[in-house]
Amino acid sequence: MSQATQIDSALQHAIEAFIYREASLLDTWQLEEWQSLFTDDGEYLVPPLNAENPETIDTTEKLFLIVDNRETLNARAERMMRKDAYAESPRSRIRHMVSNVSILSENGTEIRVTNNLVVYRFRRGELSTYVGTVHYDLVRTDGLFKIRRKRVCLDNDSLKPQGSLAIIL
Repeated sequence: MSQATQIDSALQHAIEAFIYREASLLDTWQLEEWQSLFTDDGEYLVPPLNAENPETIDTTEKLFLIVDNRETLNARAERMMRKDAYAESPRSRIRHMVSNVSILSENGTEIRVTNNLVVYRFRRGELSTYVGTVHYDLVRTDGLFKIRRKRVCLDNDSLKPQGSLAIIL
């Protein structure tokens, strides 16, 4: 095995571990720690359903379901953690299933990654399922990864029976 292959394997493993950790933080409602995974200029985006090329569409072209910068992302997480948050009282039980993690490109400290995602949400006797692809722009500093952009492209053609997107994907 060449050194380049070993480096690629090590990077692949480290990125997978990072994405699994992010999913675990969301599943266990550790939203404050989850927020710390983002850069100061980080973004969390969910394009509209049924959009052509959701992985590249610009936020100024269509009305996105979610367009959060770091400030609005922090506010969303804080609001969801409050005991009087109607959309999450009682709090949902969530499970993220991550697969097919692929490094698309690496340029020094910047890494583009994609993976498939299924999120199961259990609340008040109902199950909601969200299926899609996640596109990450990661930044590596001092051996740690941070999320500059997370774009969740849902395959769902509607949010029914869910009706809303009250959780963080």
